[in-house]
Amino acid sequence: MGKRDTALQIARRMTNLDSDSYLASLTMGDVCFEREEYAQALPYLRRVLHYNPQRTKGYELLAWAYYKNESPDSAHVVLDTALVRFPKNAFFWREKGKMLYLKEDTLHALPYLLKADSLKNRDRETLHMLATSYATLGDTATAKRYAKQFNQTLPQIYQ
Repeated sequence: MGKRDTALQIARRMTNLDSDSYLASLTMGDVCFEREEYAQALPYLRRVLHYNPQRTKGYELLAWAYYKNESPDSAHVVLDTALVRFPKNAFFWREKGKMLYLKEDTLHALPYLLKADSLKNRDRETLHMLATSYATLGDTATAKRYAKQFNQTLPQIYQ
């Protein structure tokens, strides 16, 4: 809501009151992440997974904090761990594909994006990534098919 400094103060108080808390660590990590202070977010987000490895939010934030902190290999390790722990979670398959695509490894990104699509059909972001990936590879027919599916998921006002 545009009150990042206030959020940071509250998160620091939470952490000072209970530094061994999953919620305090998640809040502090999330606030640092939102402030684009990725290096500062990392220790809190690692602590989140230590306290509660069954919650998916910690993996999501930690992977992207590593990626944004220019540590893509660490980001992939976090996502690979999440994929083992949550193999039916389409989000992690999509994010792994997205990171590979951003690394300009489109060919290796596709299997992850296709798996995400098979788990959660008609997810807008996955369809967009598939259309973009196939276009990057020069397969315009498949790219158009996914782009059409993406467009069908948009509200009528955008069509």
